[in-house]
Amino acid sequence: MTLKRHKARAIVSNVTGTSHKEVLAKKLKHAKFSIMTDESTDIGTVKNSCVAIRFYDKDSGESVYEDGDLNVEKASTAENLYNGIVKTFQQHNIPFANIIGFGADGCNIMMGVRNSVASRFRDSCPGIFVMKCVCHSVHICASEACKNLPRACEDLVRNIYGFFKLSAKRQAEFKEFQVFLNLEPQKLLHPSQTRWLSMIAVLENWDALILFFNQKWLSERVLSAE
Repeated sequence: MTLKRHKARAIVSNVTGTSHKEVLAKKLKHAKFSIMTDESTDIGTVKNSCVAIRFYDKDSGESVYEDGDLNVEKASTAENLYNGIVKTFQQHNIPFANIIGFGADGCNIMMGVRNSVASRFRDSCPGIFVMKCVCHSVHICASEACKNLPRACEDLVRNIYGFFKLSAKRQAEFKEFQVFLNLEPQKLLHPSQTRWLSMIAVLENWDALILFFNQKWLSERVLSAE
């Protein structure tokens, strides 16, 4: 079967995706489950909220994850996010009594004591287990701890990524240095603004980086390489 992207997207969204949601809804009507969610805004400024559901599937005999998404047309307030999630369950007649857990990042909209998505779930689903994202909390701790480091450390990491990101030639040359040192060739990842631990991804091949920049500086006398 050969399809172009518009028809393929239409089939996935309106046929296979819809069918899968119907099957999932039937299972959730008779199973206890927990939900995790995170919001984002795409390049077209469309607000989205991804919802992941974890439950025990009797058919497969194991705990499974299922992903879904919903569009949030209004401002991303706690009320709108909560109503968007609730609307999805109501459309498929999934009872709220089956929701036993909720997880999200630690922002105030999601996890605030009052007027948040979590507080609304506590009111709607008595006894629900609410948990903040552990990874998010660890990154925040790392970010606060690393404020005691000189700013030059973070600048170095970002400058290294900037040196490679727009040059396919430099990336190919760096790969040769990785192979020479018997290292697994890896692409340099963009250091995240909100995930300080992502900085280490830029420096995983430190020996290859030192060798590459020494050669670059000595051969081309590039100020940024120096």
